[in-house]
Amino acid sequence: MGTLKQTGATLLAMVGILSAGDLWARQNIVIGELSVGYDFQERNYKDANGIDSDEGDTRSLFASPRLRFSSRDVSDLLEFTYAPSFTYDDIDSTNFVGHDFGLLAEKNLSRDWLIRATNSYFYGEDPVA
Repeated sequence: MGTLKQTGATLLAMVGILSAGDLWARQNIVIGELSVGYDFQERNYKDANGIDSDEGDTRSLFASPRLRFSSRDVSDLLEFTYAPSFTYDDIDSTNFVGHDFGLLAEKNLSRDWLIRATNSYFYGEDPVA
């Protein structure tokens, strides 16, 4: 019985040594983020009659969770990002949702050549974003 264990251990070690070579693996990462903020702008404008106008004032609260999925290999990278933004406008008492999508893809053709494609898409009511 003792020689069977020794033979098995020796055989396992020999297979491990002889079959050593390059191994390819992917690294998958999921990252979650959260942004919270308050946008406050108060402007003092007077109209033609000399009366103060609050047009252009901003008071809005927003929250934006972001989810990023990244998958990396030795020769390539694929990354997808999604971030909805929830905004409440305190002046108008309205709320809206924006969607932000991002995609990044990279591929190493050789040591000196890299192909990268990236694109982003935003759908929402915020003209600045």
